[in-house]
Amino acid sequence: MSQGFHAQITYGKWKNTNVIAVNIENGKVILVEVKTKQGREWPAVKGVKGFNRIQILVDYEGKDPLERPDFYILDKDFRKTI
Repeated sequence: MSQGFHAQITYGKWKNTNVIAVNIENGKVILVEVKTKQGREWPAVKGVKGFNRIQILVDYEGKDPLERPDFYILDKDFRKTI
């Protein structure tokens, strides 16, 4: 996350949320859901579920273990089918 945010991993305590990020200046909360894949299909990806949420997709398909995966960040306005 960028400067000015505090982030905490939820460790499964919140359904569909992996990270809670809070802007320390204005108190705005962003809930982050992370999904990964190694094959062709995105498992259990159904879109962003709210106004204060983002979804980060991490794609390891065809990557070597030391190679950086591809990242996609989706917000509530993202409409394209994955």
